[in-house]
Amino acid sequence: MSLLLGHLDKGLDGLLELSDKVTEIKSSTFCNSTKLKGELNIPSNVNCIEMNAFYGCGEFEGELIIPDSVTNIGSFAFAFCGGFSSLKLSKNAKIVADHSFYFCSGLKGELVIYNSTQIIGCEAFYNCSKLSDLIINCQFIQLDDRAFKMTSLSTVKYNGKSEPFCGLDVFPVDLNVETLSYYRSDEFCGIHVDKDDEGKSINSKVKAIIITLGSFLGAAVIIII
Repeated sequence: MSLLLGHLDKGLDGLLELSDKVTEIKSSTFCNSTKLKGELNIPSNVNCIEMNAFYGCGEFEGELIIPDSVTNIGSFAFAFCGGFSSLKLSKNAKIVADHSFYFCSGLKGELVIYNSTQIIGCEAFYNCSKLSDLIINCQFIQLDDRAFKMTSLSTVKYNGKSEPFCGLDVFPVDLNVETLSYYRSDEFCGIHVDKDDEGKSINSKVKAIIITLGSFLGAAVIIII
């Protein structure tokens, strides 16, 4: 077993090549190594990426692939890594901890969460502002507060049978939810799910309309329709 221990020289510059013998990337190993650049290739033997491991490494670019050997992604592990353009999560990741991909503002397109994942932590993908579609292939999952807030998600496809455990304000305001015919609930994280005669979801959206009640009241009302 080989570990990368924390707090390496923050003056590291250029491309990063990790040994295939590495099995864990410990807390803060590359934290704020702002001169690292290019694509980040995580070896297929790594099983844990601990908190702050790559925090603030904003010059990495391209697709970030978390290998299927990884079972845990720690808090703030990739926070403020704004250069990555897409993300492929591990199929065996059980926990994506709080703020794991916080302000990874370059991530775009579709994100898939696989069946092994049990928890998406608080603000895990907060301000991943270009993410547009989410597929959750889990029978049950816990989605914590603001996990996908400040993204551009327009559609969530949920393939579970029962409503997930949802924290507060998990998703953006305007969202379409698609579920399968065996989905047992009429709600998804506070969003009403309309179904057709076959039980499939149709045009399920939540919208917030801000109505200003005049300057003399100095207030607004949010109506959910």
